[in-house]
Amino acid sequence: MQWTSKESSMEQVVKQTTTTANKFQHSKVIVIDDNADIRKYIHSILSPLFQVHLCCDGEEAYHYITTNGADLILSDVMMPKLS
Repeated sequence: MQWTSKESSMEQVVKQTTTTANKFQHSKVIVIDDNADIRKYIHSILSPLFQVHLCCDGEEAYHYITTNGADLILSDVMMPKLS
């Protein structure tokens, strides 16, 4: 995305943003965190743009990912079960 000039309309900016978001709407993001509040917060940010699956520990995430795959894995560093 480029800086908009005075001639650019807001509609063009919205169209570019929507086009970019649509490219990723089928991407699977796995969020792994033992803190439920953090999982919910990250989900609220990412879910409008991606398919988001939440896992509460490494073991659950491992089973989900080996079965369903993932395009991006976002994980807590200190993870119970498999850290």
